[in-house]
Amino acid sequence: MLDRFSREYYIIENTVAKGVESVTPFAKGVEIMPDGSVARTGTNYGGKFQEAHDASKASIQSRISNLESGGVKGTGKEYKNYKDVEYTGTTKVNGEVRDISRRVFQRLDIDYMRIDPKTGMTNLQLMKKGRAPIWQDGTAIELHHLIQREPGSMVELPGSMHKEYYKILHGLVENGGSFRNDPVLKKQYENFRSKYWRWRAKQIDKAEL
Repeated sequence: MLDRFSREYYIIENTVAKGVESVTPFAKGVEIMPDGSVARTGTNYGGKFQEAHDASKASIQSRISNLESGGVKGTGKEYKNYKDVEYTGTTKVNGEVRDISRRVFQRLDIDYMRIDPKTGMTNLQLMKKGRAPIWQDGTAIELHHLIQREPGSMVELPGSMHKEYYKILHGLVENGGSFRNDPVLKKQYENFRSKYWRWRAKQIDKAEL
């Protein structure tokens, strides 16, 4: 059984941790079903895709077995350069209190003491102000919605990677389907983003005590 956590892990491992070029089933319009099977979301289900489907399913199930045998349940699991955490909180949009809780896959290799030449502040100082830290290549760390829903699980991505693989990473949403077209959801996410980075900074400070 492929639970929500495992589906998210699969997306992270294949579209981020290993590099998007190493995985094409998810990025090319494949939907991972609740039972662990893989189904194409479009048409033209040909023989070549059937082979990819079978290979992908076997690969997924293998990963699931490895995850479950290792006792990967809940949050706090570290793998490669990521760790999943649960953010819990609310925000007000137009006077309405909205739940912005979600899972976030955090990078473990951000240099918190790196100085941003534009502001003269360290990454940790930027985060304390609700701003994104800066990656090694000078681009800001961006929060990517894994399934393009707000609220929804997210992953911290260097801006350069987010831009380079934009079409692939955002392939789940049709043109005009972005949550940002909804003013309330757009504002909700913007509020979350600043709250999240401040919260992230507090977690870093606590870990250093």
